[in-house]
Amino acid sequence: MLSTLRIFNPENDIALASGQLNFTAPKHAMQFARDCAFLPVWLSGESDAVVYESTNAAWEARVRKDFNLTANQFSKGMQFDKVAPWGWSDAIAYKLQRLGLPMDELTAQSGIVNLGKHRELSHRRTSILFNQRLSDSIDITDLAVEVNSMEEFERVAAHFGRYIVKAPWSSSGRGIIDSERLSTNEICRQVEGIIRRQGSVLIERKLDCRYNFAYLFEITDSGTQFLGPSIFSNSGLASYSQNIVASPTRLFQMLDDAIDTVCRDELISQRPQLPDTELMSTILNDLFADNYRGYLGVDMMLYVDNGRLRVAPCIEINLRCTMGVVAHLLAERYIDANSVAAMQMNITPTRPSNQEVLIGGTQHNSVVVGTEESCAGVVESYVAKNGKLKSGKVALTPPDNQFCITLEII
Repeated sequence: MLSTLRIFNPENDIALASGQLNFTAPKHAMQFARDCAFLPVWLSGESDAVVYESTNAAWEARVRKDFNLTANQFSKGMQFDKVAPWGWSDAIAYKLQRLGLPMDELTAQSGIVNLGKHRELSHRRTSILFNQRLSDSIDITDLAVEVNSMEEFERVAAHFGRYIVKAPWSSSGRGIIDSERLSTNEICRQVEGIIRRQGSVLIERKLDCRYNFAYLFEITDSGTQFLGPSIFSNSGLASYSQNIVASPTRLFQMLDDAIDTVCRDELISQRPQLPDTELMSTILNDLFADNYRGYLGVDMMLYVDNGRLRVAPCIEINLRCTMGVVAHLLAERYIDANSVAAMQMNITPTRPSNQEVLIGGTQHNSVVVGTEESCAGVVESYVAKNGKLKSGKVALTPPDNQFCITLEII
């Protein structure tokens, strides 16, 4: 049986921006990666291993038993057929070397032909290339524009009026500038800095968003396969908040319902056409298959423009695993086909003390975490049967950490 080493490195987008081998992530990104490093255990099998630190033995033993989690904790000396990190970069390859693993061999066996090329393919300009290809069959207006000077930026910004600026590489909520939230002087200061550090910025017209969703794909040796939709929400400008966890059929129904609701509420008579997934798969395969194996997500949007409801078929491409992919795999493994759940990000300003970590342990594997003063309010109380969540909420990562991801039947 093939063995895979899985690593949760959500700071990878920042590592791509730095382009450095010995990369040190910002403190909050390192904390998030440490706190939620257990997440890939839910997505792995008994021949796999995951890099994480055991921080709550009682919680880990309970969820392993209740949900039949069989992946091993990584230890030096283990050997693997391939590696599946959250995302690829020079920094994660260097980490493999520090873990005592054959970096070049495992990178190649995992489908990454050239890490330098992978960094370029992860650049946000790839979304422009994708939209240009897709525009032959679907009406796409106001494509993003890449600029590498302040003169170009000011010209394009004046054309769009309301706009969003994006750094070529950045993590969720970072490197994104909303023209309506900052002064012109501050925007110019930030844009100038990004161009100086990363060579360019992307600027696009700000859309009147009604609904966020994504399409999920997997690139294998057999080609690019469409997995299903992802329905998610953000807090603030772009920081991740939650995903709906359900079967692809149920998610498509929710997407249809969202379209119907907008059309009804805003008196729009014509429903928009969703992009063809086979065509999207073909374009993605052409763009990435020569150098990448793994998951990716195409962020999309329903928006209103001059009284019409339209689809933005590619806001950006995440050439890595995404929370949407996690939600897709959780739906397949841990909830019933007719159930709907929410996978949520919970953040506590300060970590609870040891006395606040664990209370209870009654029937249905109930466990109370934190205190009433805890902003995250992570309270586990669930019923699990045959390895599936039947009701309630379970923590997917240690619930006493500052960052905790939960799954709750809704």
